[in-house]
Amino acid sequence: MGPEFLVDAALDEMLSSGPGQASHTALRHLWLTDDEAHVLKARLRAMAAEPQPTNSAHGKPYGLLVSHFRAEVPSLPPDDGR
Repeated sequence: MGPEFLVDAALDEMLSSGPGQASHTALRHLWLTDDEAHVLKARLRAMAAEPQPTNSAHGKPYGLLVSHFRAEVPSLPPDDGR
């Protein structure tokens, strides 16, 4: 089961956000040392492992898909202000 399965599963579950509903999607690139990447991985795993209530009396279900991966980010030329 690769990351494509998880992304597809998340997309299948996503509901359109209505007025006043909390929703956020972002793609962010971080420049990290190997040690920093390992620390972030451990923090994300710990957060994902926290027990969560599963009954509707506690609220509505929200999905959270977190992916921590090495990225190939294109290098852009410097902006010369023109």
